[in-house]
Amino acid sequence: MNTARKGSSGELFAAARLEAMGYVVASRRHIGGAGDLLAIHPNPYQEPPLGPSLLAEVKARKNPYEGFRRADRREMLDTPLPPGGVRYLAVVRGSGDNRSLEWIDEKSWPAC
Repeated sequence: MNTARKGSSGELFAAARLEAMGYVVASRRHIGGAGDLLAIHPNPYQEPPLGPSLLAEVKARKNPYEGFRRADRREMLDTPLPPGGVRYLAVVRGSGDNRSLEWIDEKSWPAC
């Protein structure tokens, strides 16, 4: 599988997981700016698992920071979000039925 196809597949996988958690998800693939997915949880009375809103950069690589360089992290951190919004690096590992997803929030990223 080529890199672009692997990336698209990872984004679809992450989006499906977010939707299963109750989020409304939009792809940012063809929009300029930081992040691949923007998600909002519509239920204000429920504590969403990843925050009320989030911006996610999705990587399907062994070393996700190889493709999520300092400038990319800085751009993500500079992107405004609504109050309570969180930025994540979503790391897709494995393939087929053996896929897993790790959510790394912005506080755990290497310094910019």
